Amino acid sequence: MITYRDMVMDALSCVKHEIIDYTKAAQEASNQNVRQAFLQIRNQAEQMQLQLAEIAMENGWYVPSPPADPTVVQQTKHQLQQAVQTPTMV
Repeated sequence: MITYRDMVMDALSCVKHEIIDYTKAAQEASNQNVRQAFLQIRNQAEQMQLQLAEIAMENGWYVPSPPADPTVVQQTKHQLQQAVQTPTMV
């Protein structure tokens, strides 16, 4: 028997994959209107993911990872900015 928990968790998993697929489709679209359509659909899927995650968290079925340490976030951000600004030879 499929439970409410099973349905929510399955929908959450599916929408996460949809978000990835819509992002990839938008990246590959050569037509700006098509790209914008994929991005709009992806944004709607992200809203659905948030709603499903809230339902799952309220019921104790989904526990997100704890927030990162702000110092580590700043260090990582700095490193990434440096990497982007420094050209690499290929």
